[in-house]
Amino acid sequence: MITTLEAVVDWLGPGHEADDPVVIDAYSAAEAYVSKRVRYAVINPLVTPPEPLDAPSDLKLAVALQTQRLLARRNAPDAMVGLGEIGFNALPVSDADIAALIGPWRAVVT
Repeated sequence: MITTLEAVVDWLGPGHEADDPVVIDAYSAAEAYVSKRVRYAVINPLVTPPEPLDAPSDLKLAVALQTQRLLARRNAPDAMVGLGEIGFNALPVSDADIAALIGPWRAVVT
């Protein structure tokens, strides 16, 4: 696990609760999304008994950003978001900030 639901809810701020099923689903999907794309050891095998390692802050932020993105996407089923007086805009397919955060940890498939 890269980060906890509680840490992500704290990052998201007011209006988001750790017991909200929608937030739980978004967090779970975001955690899986980031975890499957990075190579990061969550256990330190050099210590007896093995201890959990703290994930880097950029991976924690990537999970929080992906959670926020999924929650925003829930309100835009057609991938269009309203921008008030400006009009509507399409959500991009991927988030460059999330890609940049997980880039140094990206798992290389051989």
